[in-house]
Amino acid sequence: GRDSEKKYVLPQASPGDIASWLGKYDRGALEPSVRSERPPLSNDGRAVKIVVASTFDEMVLDAGKDVFIEFYAPWCNHCKALAPIYQNVGEAFEDDDDVTIAKFDAVNNDVPDKRFVVKGYPALYYYDASEDEVVQYKGDRSEKDMIRFVRARLKRHQVKDEL
Repeated sequence: GRDSEKKYVLPQASPGDIASWLGKYDRGALEPSVRSERPPLSNDGRAVKIVVASTFDEMVLDAGKDVFIEFYAPWCNHCKALAPIYQNVGEAFEDDDDVTIAKFDAVNNDVPDKRFVVKGYPALYYYDASEDEVVQYKGDRSEKDMIRFVRARLKRHQVKDEL
């Protein structure tokens, strides 16, 4: 069946336009509407990269490397408390070409991939690029534990590469 969470926008239209639009919908010829903030002009120099819905595929799924990503809400106090800790995690991996540390405002952007289930904030996930696998982080929200988690995920690649 169709993904019921996708949204499709029909601009103001005449009855003929509506019939045409419905025909395109039935044929699967419409692009879903995705709410997205504008991406930052540049992520250069940021230890924690900013991902928005329109850059999600490029920066997460198609980046060719692993991504540890925080889905947050701007109003969430737990997210605000995590921000400086997560920044330190980003700085710990800033020069690592195998992983990106990123964040995603899940209030002002639609989450484009339903494997990233955001039911509360913050939600932390690790995207393993070589396996196309999404793993939810369930450890402590401490710098030490998050860094240990990312290093352990990266080490899995090194072991596989050596085999």
